[in-house]
Amino acid sequence: MEEKLTHAQLAKLILKNVGGSENIISYMSCMTRLRIEVNDKSLVNIEEIKGLDKVKGITMSGNICQIILFSELDKTYREFDKLFHDIPENTAVDSKPKSKRSPLDLILNFVSSVFTPIIPALIASGLIKAIVTLLASANLIDTTGTTYQLLNVVGDTCLYYYPVYIAFSGAKYLGCNQYLTALMAFIMINPSYTEMITGVTEAGKSYYSLFGLPIRAVTYTSTIFPMIAAIFGVWIVEKIIYKYMPDSLKTSIAPTLTILLSLPVCLGILAPLGSFLNDGFGIVFTWIYTNIPVVAGLLLGATGSFLVMFGCHMIPVVFAMTNFANLGYDVIYPILSINSVMVGFIALAIAFKSTDKKEKSYGITVSFVSAVLGITEPALYGIIMNHKKGLLSLVIVGGLYGAISMVLGTQTTALVSPVLGFPAYMGKVLPFIITMLVAAAGGFLIPVLLGTGDKDKIK
Repeated sequence: MEEKLTHAQLAKLILKNVGGSENIISYMSCMTRLRIEVNDKSLVNIEEIKGLDKVKGITMSGNICQIILFSELDKTYREFDKLFHDIPENTAVDSKPKSKRSPLDLILNFVSSVFTPIIPALIASGLIKAIVTLLASANLIDTTGTTYQLLNVVGDTCLYYYPVYIAFSGAKYLGCNQYLTALMAFIMINPSYTEMITGVTEAGKSYYSLFGLPIRAVTYTSTIFPMIAAIFGVWIVEKIIYKYMPDSLKTSIAPTLTILLSLPVCLGILAPLGSFLNDGFGIVFTWIYTNIPVVAGLLLGATGSFLVMFGCHMIPVVFAMTNFANLGYDVIYPILSINSVMVGFIALAIAFKSTDKKEKSYGITVSFVSAVLGITEPALYGIIMNHKKGLLSLVIVGGLYGAISMVLGTQTTALVSPVLGFPAYMGKVLPFIITMLVAAAGGFLIPVLLGTGDKDKIK
């Protein structure tokens, strides 16, 4: 029987079993997981961590260790963070990993580190926007009143200032000055800058002049890729300036020079390149959505749960965020979010067929957590991963409802679960209901028909 631990004790044991503070590059709270990037993954004691009280599972992808804690995450993270900051400066970590990281690991780590902290703001802003729109369409709120107007502002604010969120979050990951990077983002979305660009384009010009250099006339409000590119510009310029400038001048001169030199680098080269990527994604997405929606939905639905298991789910979420910024809605995220309904009902089916009282009780509990609250990890790691036909059901049902969702055009205006956040899915009500019913009914019936239960349990 595992020893009961306080959150402080658990944090200490986690730190010990990931190789100590000297083996940690970065760590963050990631919805239901403590996500730790390590120098040397061979020092991570997976089996020891897995057996700790309150730990529901652990995954290791490259140098990223993800410890699944569910409702215990917040308190454990606070203790872990407190513990880490109590470490003396002379034990600071070496940020160069000893084990080689693949390009995919680097991309996944960057994407998760930058975008995961932004999600709560997106959820709040997007859901408020959806509720206000729903109330207005039902004539339940006065659209000329200040309450409606203010709530509308709240709903639009997060996407408008999206580049600032990305800049602040990305700068933290790269280790450059967050406030200078955010300043660059504010410059790029400043209404005066947008007005200047509008004036340039209305005059029939594609470029304007900065220090005599031609700069492409582009606006960057609500964009993603231009700001991601610009982050690296500020990072490079700041690194060079702080490396060669005398210490006596760094406080007063370095910040000013960083911004002045970042302007041509970011606005002249990197942000326009990011803008081409933004436009390119829009073209590719439109082509896929128009020509092969069945294939796209089938693949995303069939692999959605496995993306969560391996910590890769933020990649399609970033593309969903791009659609929110470009279109105001998205058809990718409904497939990812309705996955929680499917997972919940698959877990319920396994619990229904199981003769193990403990598994039956746990399965019923986590099916509710997944289907209603939108948190899939308890069901995935605690039930479904233990059953071969449960895993097969993820692929079959996921592919089925994913294809249906994409063909029907199920859409959302916010990153919210389909049950608690249903107002965000009301843009197309019937496709949403059909997709939900297929995910729920298929999630329960397919594993039962396949014969899930005690016999298909993975030993």
